[in-house]
Amino acid sequence: MRSLATTILLAALTASAQKPAPPITPVQISYRYWPEQFVQFVTGTETPYSMLEFDVDQKTYDLVLTDRATKKRIHYASDETIAAQDRVSGDEAYVTKVLFERPENAGKDATYNLRTVLHDNSPLEWRFIQGSEMMEQGGGLSKLAEIPVPVLAYREQSAVAGDGTALVVGKAVSPAEMWTEISKPPYFVAWRGAYSISATTVSLVPGKQTWKIDSAPDTIASGAVWKLSNDAGRTRTLTIKKLDGANATILDQDSAVSTYSRIVTATTTPTGWQINSVHYIPHDEEKHAFTVSFTPALGSGTSTADFVLGKKNKIATATVETAATSSNLTMKSPDWIKGKAISTQIIPSDGAVTLVSMPKK
Repeated sequence: MRSLATTILLAALTASAQKPAPPITPVQISYRYWPEQFVQFVTGTETPYSMLEFDVDQKTYDLVLTDRATKKRIHYASDETIAAQDRVSGDEAYVTKVLFERPENAGKDATYNLRTVLHDNSPLEWRFIQGSEMMEQGGGLSKLAEIPVPVLAYREQSAVAGDGTALVVGKAVSPAEMWTEISKPPYFVAWRGAYSISATTVSLVPGKQTWKIDSAPDTIASGAVWKLSNDAGRTRTLTIKKLDGANATILDQDSAVSTYSRIVTATTTPTGWQINSVHYIPHDEEKHAFTVSFTPALGSGTSTADFVLGKKNKIATATVETAATSSNLTMKSPDWIKGKAISTQIIPSDGAVTLVSMPKK
């Protein structure tokens, strides 16, 4: 039976000759980093949404509404680049004008206001009142056990929402309710929402991606470049920036990504590539970087995947089993995500590679 690396290698066949395959990671990973993130958990049924998330990167915005009935995440982005990245994650996304008003003074009791119009022409207004000072105790990993695919959402610091936080869609009003699980009245009272600093979200993405190999180098060497594209007009360029023996450092540039750099480390073998790590760097800030590392390298049977923030903050682990045409990832920690899994089928064709991922029950 051929190895996974050999399967991907076969996709690099061209009409004239066999060329080195691109070092594509056989696990579909979605990464997002936002310097600021606001959330309201909507428990009332006045509006059709169970959650509002508002992501902020200077004057770039992404408003995300979770439909209560379907669980679908619907994005309203301030520009097409962000919307395209949302669609890569399998979500519905629209570009719209977002008006965001900040208070003159940040901190406890500060009020933030947001206004936009949804794709069905419904006006949306949202008021967030900060209910506490920013604190590290409010950060950490969110328990998103209800989501069927593995999602890791980490915040470095957070403040809770205050009384008066409310979502308005059309004429329907959904005020934030008291967060009874963490409130200790009269000394500390929180409402169901949060304002976070440095928010990282990593998810294992279901769906189908087909990458056509438009060009490939004749040999693996420093400076070698692969150019890929898909039917939606998205392009990727993979460049070997450093080659030390069989070990390569590859810059993976994606036209749907504008907010971070992606670096892949991989080892070339007689049958193809084995992936050692995928490293994400937002705004060239290593202190907020995120790494998924594989031990032993992905493509060599059973590997352990470590999900690490910064240099040493390991927030989750998984086991990845790779075979000739498949990759199966199963989360091992933390406890609330243990057992969540996603499987990926790798389908090579003449000059292309297709990845099909779905939650595994």
